[in-house]
Amino acid sequence: MSTDITQATEKTPTDAPETAGGGGGGGGIYRPLTDIVETDQGVSMMLEMPGVAADAVEITLENRVLTIRGKVEPMRPENLELAYAEYGEGDFERASRFPRISTPTGSRPRCAEASSL
Repeated sequence: MSTDITQATEKTPTDAPETAGGGGGGGGIYRPLTDIVETDQGVSMMLEMPGVAADAVEITLENRVLTIRGKVEPMRPENLELAYAEYGEGDFERASRFPRISTPTGSRPRCAEASSL
């Protein structure tokens, strides 16, 4: 199945991991690393979106394009000034086009589980 899923390039305009634009933390919009698993029960997508709370995930399905967005709330420790950063803050977005989607009545894409390391 994973070979049938294509990136929706009009939603995620570049092959680079960061796209131009303003994220919640003032940074760019990042394309999260994604694993897709198909089982008899359905399809699961696991995305790496550090700093995104489960209630800050938006999932939409429109015209066979599944879009997942995660909003990062910037964390700024008080009384500390950033001297160096290798990773910029920003939100996440990933869009995938599915060749066909047959969903049972009432079935909707959803954020089933969120965990952080």
